[in-house]
Amino acid sequence: MQDAKPVRIRLVALIGSTLCLLSLAVSAGAVVPAQATLVAALFPPWWSAPKVFAHAAGAGQIVQVGAPFVVILRSDQPGLSARLRRAGAILLLNPLGVGPCGSSSTETSRHV
Repeated sequence: MQDAKPVRIRLVALIGSTLCLLSLAVSAGAVVPAQATLVAALFPPWWSAPKVFAHAAGAGQIVQVGAPFVVILRSDQPGLSARLRRAGAILLLNPLGVGPCGSSSTETSRHV
């Protein structure tokens, strides 16, 4: 019988390096500028949708909703990113640099 330990080590290394590469790829296209006026905010997935919307709305205008814990917000006032972090957002992304959020539409996809 072959020793399973080297196979596990290679598998863990492969999964780890894949996750690192994916993280770099996402972050390279999704960096939020310091004075961003449009931000995709990911809130804790265990929060209810009303709680997410209440916290997000205090930081800026909700213009689109992805999952119940992912919202895209706009604000002409400086400090949107800082307000979202204080509101509980766990990850901020540039919505123009990530997947389906990159739509040019600014209409709300779900009424809040």
